[in-house]
Amino acid sequence: MALSFSNEPPKARVPYAIPQLEGERLTIPGSKGAFRILASSIQTNGLMAVFQSGAVLSDAPGFHYHNHAHDVFLVTKGFLKLWNGDKCRIMGPGDFAYVPPKVIHNPELLGPHTETYGVVTPGDWVDFFRYVSERYEGILVPENDDRDLKSLLIPKVMAAKQDFDVVFQRDYQPPEVGEWTTDEQELPSSPQPFFLRANTGPKWLLGGGVCAISSIESSSAYGETLLSRYMTFQKVDHCLCVVEGTLTVRLKGSPEATFREGDTVVIPAGQAFALGFDSRYVRVWSFTDGDGIETLIHRLGKRYDGAVLPDQPPQWDTDGVEEVAATLNVDIELQGCPPKWMMHPQSRPSPPIQSAGDDSLPPPRAKRPRAAQACDRCRAKKYKCDEHRYVADLERKVDEMTAKLRMAESEIVSQQSPPPRKVHATATATTTKPTVLQASIDATPLSMPRTGSTPREEAPSIYDNPHDEAGESVEDEISELNHHTNNIEFHGSTSSAAFIGHLQKAREPQRPLERRDPRAEDLGYSIVSTLHNSSFSPACTAGSAQPMTLREQNYYFEQAHAFINGYFENIHFIHPLIDKEDFLLRSHNLWFNRSLQPEPSFVALYLSILSFGALVRVWDEERLGGLTRFEWSRKLFGEAQMYLNYLQFSNTLDTVQCLYLMAKICQNELNPNLAYMYLGLAIRTCLAAGFNREVRSATEQRSGWISKTWWGLFSLEIEMSFSVGRPDTLGMDEYHNRALPERDDSEYGIIPWMVDFAYIIRRVSVQIYHSRITLQEKLHLALQIEAELDRWMARLPDRIKPDSLQRTAPGGALRDPKWARRQRLVLGIRYHNVKMLLFRPFLSHFTRKLRHTPMELEETIAKCLGAAMKTIEVIYDIYRIHTFFRCWWYNTTYVMFATSTLLLPMSKLGMCAETIPLRRSVEMAVEILEAMDESVVARKSVEIIKHYLKEFRPVEGQAGGSESSAGAGAGAGAGAGGVGAGEWAYGFGFPDCSFEGIARLFDDLEGLPMLDG
Repeated sequence: MALSFSNEPPKARVPYAIPQLEGERLTIPGSKGAFRILASSIQTNGLMAVFQSGAVLSDAPGFHYHNHAHDVFLVTKGFLKLWNGDKCRIMGPGDFAYVPPKVIHNPELLGPHTETYGVVTPGDWVDFFRYVSERYEGILVPENDDRDLKSLLIPKVMAAKQDFDVVFQRDYQPPEVGEWTTDEQELPSSPQPFFLRANTGPKWLLGGGVCAISSIESSSAYGETLLSRYMTFQKVDHCLCVVEGTLTVRLKGSPEATFREGDTVVIPAGQAFALGFDSRYVRVWSFTDGDGIETLIHRLGKRYDGAVLPDQPPQWDTDGVEEVAATLNVDIELQGCPPKWMMHPQSRPSPPIQSAGDDSLPPPRAKRPRAAQACDRCRAKKYKCDEHRYVADLERKVDEMTAKLRMAESEIVSQQSPPPRKVHATATATTTKPTVLQASIDATPLSMPRTGSTPREEAPSIYDNPHDEAGESVEDEISELNHHTNNIEFHGSTSSAAFIGHLQKAREPQRPLERRDPRAEDLGYSIVSTLHNSSFSPACTAGSAQPMTLREQNYYFEQAHAFINGYFENIHFIHPLIDKEDFLLRSHNLWFNRSLQPEPSFVALYLSILSFGALVRVWDEERLGGLTRFEWSRKLFGEAQMYLNYLQFSNTLDTVQCLYLMAKICQNELNPNLAYMYLGLAIRTCLAAGFNREVRSATEQRSGWISKTWWGLFSLEIEMSFSVGRPDTLGMDEYHNRALPERDDSEYGIIPWMVDFAYIIRRVSVQIYHSRITLQEKLHLALQIEAELDRWMARLPDRIKPDSLQRTAPGGALRDPKWARRQRLVLGIRYHNVKMLLFRPFLSHFTRKLRHTPMELEETIAKCLGAAMKTIEVIYDIYRIHTFFRCWWYNTTYVMFATSTLLLPMSKLGMCAETIPLRRSVEMAVEILEAMDESVVARKSVEIIKHYLKEFRPVEGQAGGSESSAGAGAGAGAGAGGVGAGEWAYGFGFPDCSFEGIARLFDDLEGLPMLDG
């Protein structure tokens, strides 16, 4: 029977595997912990139960003993305080404890996140857990479960105390915590409770295997060992939990399966199996209910006193194996074992990542059969021949080199090459006919199709064609004429415009042909034009004031304080690049020391700060000095641009910071194209001035601020480029040796953390959206990036760690400065936004190509949708509490990213139970955008979303009928005579609206010029 992954132990005594953090998942209410049962009575014939338990700091269950059950505690993470008879110890990773029957004990998990393995015999003891627990569906542990553990647990136990082998001792006086002793580095000589320190106790070697209690360690460098032979333990079950490295397991008659850290393999008695160690270091916890692998190694091996694996293992042979095997009632297939003098360690490459599977994962590749007679080449080279060894060897080397090139390309290439010219070459191999390879003169080796290689025995998979997956990102890209500016704009696959375009394509095939209107293309419909903020552009913001006029107006002294404060007490905290004290001093000279001629670059910086402050401050008044928010901001923006034009190509720090501010203004005016261009100018100016280099200069007095500015721009450039699906302009990292700002406890400490975050974003962009690899490889990379993202979040200082992701509120949080509170809010939104974008390609693949969600993608799709919903939820909660946040107009982009993501499965599934929670989040998004109704783009976004929501309104009297409700919504506006409020959304999947009608509605709503097709 083949090994297959199962999220819970099967209801039979069969071989199976459980992925990391899976199992029968339970939690005792109020314990802040979870149990994951890996095996129990059914799987081990009642002999033992193996489980994992994890928790944060929580109350202990209480002192108790068992009349018949034996307990084992093995710590793998965090700390456990265990009272065990007359001793109490604080146990850390690797520490072990045994509690026999009748011994009073009490485990208390100390956290901060503790994980342990537990073994109990007999196996039906864990029925107690099932009785006192409830199902747990969370990720790790329920750390926020604040129910009273003892008040819930004790009454339940007392009500069924005759049914379970648990006897509580209320009046027990426990021992004090003691220090570890040297006696606790050896196994006791008689049965008794004991503790055993990590990596101590007896060890035995057997041709490359070390057994310490139940820890089996080995290495791929050791080659084949006795454990590589098929072994059948007639009466002993094995539960193998991989702690480090890669373990392969072969069941007789089945393909080899590979397992990694956190995976568990259960092999029942009577099943023949063999083990392989396929990484440089492998460590496996082995739990058996009798004399199993551990005893075999003990009887046949030699005592070993080292702390780690030796570089060269001792030679081993078959002497004594049959005698020991007969004693242990284990059958070992020794046929083909070489004599002792031929035993030499040999390195062998680890096989590719494969997992056995039924419905959840693709099956592993079968091993190639051995040939009856070796070919001449293999006989000469002493290879193990499979009659195609030479071809297979070449194939393996090509795979290894391709994998290395693939990773190198992922790190370096940030966009796909143009379509190459094709040439043809012919290569012959030992197959029945020549294989044609289509290559390219310009292409990297990664871009060559792999269909010309020797046929594989791999099973069909949803991941078969890497070029199909790479092409999906290309299909989402948009390159359109913006009718307002008459410029062509490119928006890549990670832009919000591309997301909406994808949503349109996802829904268009579902429409009847007669309801599709081809005029969208003929009349030049443009998503870019639809979302354009025509009230903000260089043409309409060009300032008319001259330097003399500004001096006569004293540089807007009356309004300056309000606008400066609007910037420095607000969005400045997110990108703290500008020296506030120096800026205010120089502004004072500008206002009052009028005999000095101000530097044009500083005036440009000054005007851009005023413009940004006017844009994002909270306006309690409708007008200030006769102008509104946007009138002031755009007037000041145009005047700053006038000074930049006057400066031509200045490369001072003031100019760089001014260009940065201009980019941020465009970003909050929701003009991503201009924002990208201004920020590009800022980056190039930095590079021209050498601000990215650690240049020693005795005259440089502002090196600290140059460092803050450069690295702030660095992180923003990667983020902004990603948000529009374009490459950044930073070049190779080796160019930039400017020292990072300190990770101190100040408002500037966020800068290096944002640089780390930017590197993660770049990985998402290059490796997930722009690499030409299969979906399976992308899935593997995405999970790695997610782990890196979570590590980044976990390492953030508590003061700026988002509230929704902290275990507990940081001490003194109510007294935190304003900058810390602002940074916490933004980091939480960015974290959820990036996690959503990381997994969105898998959601796109589902909506494009699949009728049902495959098991492989269920978790990633759930993560994507969960992050999208969390993004909206976090922003919604902030909007309810903080008025200032409603003036950060760029939040519109975060909301539209999340909303378009949620609308994708809604467009595929229609109105049903699965999409009702998504609809609620989308409705919250509408409420957020309506709170920013000053923004043209926010208003347009509301209209887009509302039109989609019309098609997902449930039919009256029906909880959710996807087809009928969608059809009712779609048909509501069909055949309308006039131009209704929704007709301007034509092109986003809504029929019966002419392009002229869209243009007229634009005019009616915004007073925009007519769009010429």
